[in-house]
Amino acid sequence: MKNTTQIDNTQDVIDSRDIIERLEDLEGTLESAHEGYIEDGGTLSYEDWLADEAIEDLQDEKIEYNMLKKFADEAEGYSGDWQYGSTLIRDSYFEEYAEELCKDIGVIPKDLPWYIADHIDWEGVAREIQMDYTSIDFDGVKYWVR
Repeated sequence: MKNTTQIDNTQDVIDSRDIIERLEDLEGTLESAHEGYIEDGGTLSYEDWLADEAIEDLQDEKIEYNMLKKFADEAEGYSGDWQYGSTLIRDSYFEEYAEELCKDIGVIPKDLPWYIADHIDWEGVAREIQMDYTSIDFDGVKYWVR
């Protein structure tokens, strides 16, 4: 298995390319383990083996793969740039993300005086920006993608 970073729903921002890489890594590991299972006389198809909780071989990896695959399949349907890099933003972080985005694209100057910057309704700005995004559930946590 390559040394890819595990992806979970505690991250504020996730790049779709990291999800793709992690899924490929897990899939390679799981396919190899399934081949060993078949060589040892196992009879379940790869899909059934992945879903079978009674077979403990790489159970953590199976759970991670199934959860991540479900998330990726849903999110990919809402993002035309999935293969090239889409950003998924955790709902609880979206307000901060909106502020950073506005500063990064130059809508709000980075050196805006504090007495103005401290009075911007970032919650309202985030709500307006979210209108261009779709929410996706990642194991009970809402993420936004476009």
